[in-house]
Amino acid sequence: PFQLIMNSLRFIQASTASLLDAFEPLSAMIGSVICFNLHLTAWDLVGSFLVIICALALNIKTGDRQKIKKSHA
Repeated sequence: PFQLIMNSLRFIQASTASLLDAFEPLSAMIGSVICFNLHLTAWDLVGSFLVIICALALNIKTGDRQKIKKSHA
């Protein structure tokens, strides 16, 4: 998997590869629901929500983070 990500950087930006990598657990869960009829619990949904929040937080630019901190202060 690591080599595939490294090779993909020749074709896409690093931020795009990082975002796709961060959403991999979520896509695996969705695939399991569709292919294997997995039944999710409330904790599974909470975890999915946290994965989405963390992936979005990782991709906020540093300048944007400083603006967010200043607006909340």
